[in-house]
Amino acid sequence: KTSFAEAAGILKNGTPVNESPELLTKAIRIKSEIVEKDRFESGIRAKLNLGHTFAHAIESCCQLFAPNENICNHGEAVAIGIKIAAKFSYIKELLSQSEYQLIIDTISAAGYPTLGNIIKHCHNTSVEDFRKKLLHFMGNDKKCKEDFINFVFIIGVGEVKVIPTPLTEICVTISDFGLDDCKKSLRKCEKLRKIYPDIVAEIRLDLCGLTKAQLKNLFSSTQIPLIATCRKRTSTEAIEALSAGAS
Repeated sequence: KTSFAEAAGILKNGTPVNESPELLTKAIRIKSEIVEKDRFESGIRAKLNLGHTFAHAIESCCQLFAPNENICNHGEAVAIGIKIAAKFSYIKELLSQSEYQLIIDTISAAGYPTLGNIIKHCHNTSVEDFRKKLLHFMGNDKKCKEDFINFVFIIGVGEVKVIPTPLTEICVTISDFGLDDCKKSLRKCEKLRKIYPDIVAEIRLDLCGLTKAQLKNLFSSTQIPLIATCRKRTSTEAIEALSAGAS
């Protein structure tokens, strides 16, 4: 926790990671100590796989869809993987909202690309195709056993826990839940409404990250009844967004 707090302070001051030798030195030392304690990855070393389930799959997708372009390096892929792992941990209620936001803000302050940016650089590749291939590559991960993967969850800053998790459950977290994603989901709901006329859609304000203007846009774009919710403690922004949408 102390090391993370130091890193957060350095990055929020605008110092790039590659210009923070003390930060890199400490990270390397911590990793070396863990490897030394568990040379054959039979225990504590598995924790170093945090973010790598997604990272390896992201790298494989980039090689598949844009083989001649250096879209992202391993470190950037791991950073994205950790953000997705944090989101998944939060959704599973293993990570508090405040610590989830702290992790996301700290990684974002480091200037790493987002998954959405990477997909945009994979020319002529749809978000859906990219996600399908992510799931395919995760299924081939060394940590995957019979459609379950030993996933590294974040249960607090500086604390992780390895839990066997179905691949299909992991896949639903691979999204930035932006306005376009929400509209695509609503279009699918509209098709289902022909079969299930009472269908409604729930918008998780703590996950989608929509502004008040975008939320109004979303409410006016469909005839599907929408329910806007915010899990755990609602922030002032979420309440304002909910009020804007409800009106």
